[in-house]
Amino acid sequence: MSIVNPNDSLERQNEKLIKITESLMRRVEYGTAQSGAAYAQFERAALLEKRVRERTLELERTLDLLHESNAQLGRANRETEAARRNLADAIETVSEGFGLFDPDDNLVLFNSRFCRDFRDMAQALRPGLAFVDYVAQISRGADLVLPEGEDAATWADKRIRRHKDRHVMFNVQLSHDRWLQVSEHRTGDGGTVVLQTDVTDII
Repeated sequence: MSIVNPNDSLERQNEKLIKITESLMRRVEYGTAQSGAAYAQFERAALLEKRVRERTLELERTLDLLHESNAQLGRANRETEAARRNLADAIETVSEGFGLFDPDDNLVLFNSRFCRDFRDMAQALRPGLAFVDYVAQISRGADLVLPEGEDAATWADKRIRRHKDRHVMFNVQLSHDRWLQVSEHRTGDGGTVVLQTDVTDII
């Protein structure tokens, strides 16, 4: 079976053949383009799947690191808390009143004998208490016997100025004819240890 009419002139046959060829070429080109688009979509899908797999693995590794970091942090927190308890137990064995202020002059630790002779301090003593507030509270307390000619503000001002010295030691008189020796020692990081010793028997 011929795709052209043999009875047509050669020009007509050529014309038909050219049209048929053009139609076939367009068909082939369209099919190739469609196939290329499908392949490109397949390539994109494969690349996307690879990237998703890589990101999933990265996320899993990150989660593993996060779990390990949390476990280490938990261990460190437990160790810190144990060390803090041990330190608190240790300072409780000190016979004097013991208070530790950090480099910012905030109360960090103290034992049960710290400020025991200043009954007005019972409610105020707490971690975070500022040194100036500690001094102000004592200066206004009923248990402190102020030196003659001094009021609470003057005594507190002198006490704060002494606090700036590297080493401090002085005696204060308490009610009921009792005496307390107060000394300060600087720690390596710039904090302050305050010791309060009852020296009534000695005086």
